[in-house]
Parts: sequence; structure tokens; C-alpha cells
Amino acid sequence: MNPLLYFAFGALCVAAAALIMVLQFGFRFSPSQRLAFKKITNVLHAIWAFCAISFGTIVGVAYGWDTHGWIGAIAVGFIGCFAGAVAAASPALILQIFR
Repeated sequence: MNPLLYFAFGALCVAAAALIMVLQFGFRFSPSQRLAFKKITNVLHAIWAFCAISFGTIVGVAYGWDTHGWIGAIAVGFIGCFAGAVAAASPALILQIFR
């Protein structure tokens, strides 16, 4: 399967989990629900970070291999990893870019 499909499926799962939480809890949380929300948010952020960094690295390696061979794969893979780390740190930035 295409790595982009895995990334899209992960993003869809994150969006579905967020929608379920909003529908179940509304916008008012008790202290125990806030703690659960914080834990779930941390897990979702970790999943997002893994997906973003992996996707950036895979795209960088594929492009580098295609254009410059194995040295290009290593060099552009590092650049893709850095770009993925920036995307992982700020999902709002990625949404602004695509807007």
C-alpha cells in the first residue's frame, strides 16, 4: 500500500476520536474527564508526531534516491525528517499551509 494512504488513515482516526470525544463530553469537562482528555490528547499527539516524521522521512528518502542515489537518499531523508519534526511540533501550521 501507498504510505500516503497509511498517513491519511491515521489522520482520519485522529479526527474520528476527536469527534467522538466532543460528542460524548461536550465542551464541559469534570476534573477526571480533563485528565482523561489530556492523556488521550498526548497519545494522539504522539501518533501524529510519528506519522508526520515518518512521512517526511519516507518522502525525502524516495525523492533523494530517485534523483541522487543512496547519498541523496540519506541527505534528503534527513531534510525530510527535519520537515516532519516541524510538522509534528505544530499541526496548526500544516493546516494553515493547506488552507
